[in-house]
Amino acid sequence: MTSTKRQDVLGVVMRRMGLALIVVCVVCLGGTAISLGTSAVRQRILGLLSSPRGYSVGDRIDLAPAVYQASPLTVVLFARASCQACRAAGPFLSGLVTAAHRHMARLVFASTSEAVGDRAFGISLGVAEGDFISGTTALTRLKGVPTILVIDRTGVVQFVLEGAPATPEAGTAFLQAIESVLRHSDSGSAAGDGSLHAPHDADAVQG
Repeated sequence: MTSTKRQDVLGVVMRRMGLALIVVCVVCLGGTAISLGTSAVRQRILGLLSSPRGYSVGDRIDLAPAVYQASPLTVVLFARASCQACRAAGPFLSGLVTAAHRHMARLVFASTSEAVGDRAFGISLGVAEGDFISGTTALTRLKGVPTILVIDRTGVVQFVLEGAPATPEAGTAFLQAIESVLRHSDSGSAAGDGSLHAPHDADAVQG
C-alpha cells in the first residue's frame, strides 16, 4: 500500500472515530439532562404531595366530635406562643375570642404541643381553661399558624382564615366576616359558604 493510500485510510479512520466520539458525548449529555429533568420533576411532585393543603370550606375537620357537637358553631384557633405572627396578632385574636363568646359559640385553642407557654398565651387572649386541645391530627393539615376555622356541629368547615391580618383595618374586616357567620347561627339559618382565606403573615406549624 502506497503512502498516499495509507494516509487516506488513516484519515477515514480518524474521521469515523471523531464522529463516534461526538455521538457518545451527545448521548451522555442527553442522558444527564433527562436524568436531571426527571429528578427535578420527581422532587416537584413529591413536594406537592407532601405540602400541607390546609382546610377549605366544606371539609370535615380532624377533631373529636366531642369538641364541636355541643355547639351550633365552634371557632377553632390554631396558634402557638412561639409564633411571631400569632403574638403580633394578639389584639385581633382577643377580639376573636370576645366575638365567639358574644355569639355563644364555643372557642377552642389548638396548639402543636402541651407547652405551658401555649396555654398562658391562650389565656391571655381570653380562652377558657377547659378549651385547650393539643396533639390533634388536624394540625398536620395546616399551612401555618395562626389559622382560624369556624365549624358546625357536624364538624364541617364553614369559614377559613389562614394567617394573621396584615393591618388593623384588615383585622376589623375579618372579625366582621366571622361575626356574620356566627350571627347566622344565632338566627338559626345556614352559615353560608364563608369562603374567606387570608394568606397573610403566618409561621410554619412546626418549629
